[in-house]
Amino acid sequence: MAEAPKSAPLVSLTDIDVFYGPVQALFGVNVSVMPGETVVVLGGNASGKSTTVKTVLGLVKVARGDVTFEGQRVNGTPAYQMIARGLGSIPEGRRMFSEMTVLDNLKLGAYVRRGEPKAEMDAQIEEALAMFPRLAERRNQISGTMSGGEQQMLAMARAWMRKPKLLCIDEPSMGLSPLFVDQVYDILAKWKALGLTILMVEQNANMALSIADRGYVLKQGHVSVTGTAAELRDNDDVRRAYLGG
Repeated sequence: MAEAPKSAPLVSLTDIDVFYGPVQALFGVNVSVMPGETVVVLGGNASGKSTTVKTVLGLVKVARGDVTFEGQRVNGTPAYQMIARGLGSIPEGRRMFSEMTVLDNLKLGAYVRRGEPKAEMDAQIEEALAMFPRLAERRNQISGTMSGGEQQMLAMARAWMRKPKLLCIDEPSMGLSPLFVDQVYDILAKWKALGLTILMVEQNANMALSIADRGYVLKQGHVSVTGTAAELRDNDDVRRAYLGG
């Protein structure tokens, strides 16, 4: 399959409506992410932020509109096939295999690459652990016994193991101490510098906009504001609602 042109979005949502039973969660939402971009979706509770990421991942059914990935329409493609196409996910709440070790969680993160040589996979594990020295110290520890911040690092390292073309992240700073939030965003900034394409949902607007190229603000399932990170920081409504200004 030919790669999408660099001038085309890696992923796009066009006029998307999504329902949960009789309740409509998204109304004509348009979101796109260009290759190499970091794009953040902001909004309050029940604004449709997480549903937007779930739509990209194939976790919810689209009632109207189109989802494209690498120029191909992917409406109705199940999540496991989207992961195989090159999507990575760091879900809200981290969702560790809590009775398994750090190393085993990392190996499961690379399951879609299971046909690759063992030496290459081992090298990727060591690369992931080098990014997160705290995990390297705990490689044989049961993941459910680690702190929330350590589990978030493991969720990130596990997603990195997939070598994703697009990384979708849902609330990376939720429930973390300021120290761990800084560490998480340091890693995201490094990944951005390496050219990884990132779509992020976040309530911590200040941190998200510090690394984002562009952003969308959702309100009750509608895109209310969009622009570059600088434009969103300078928007009076965004400042008052999300930036404490």
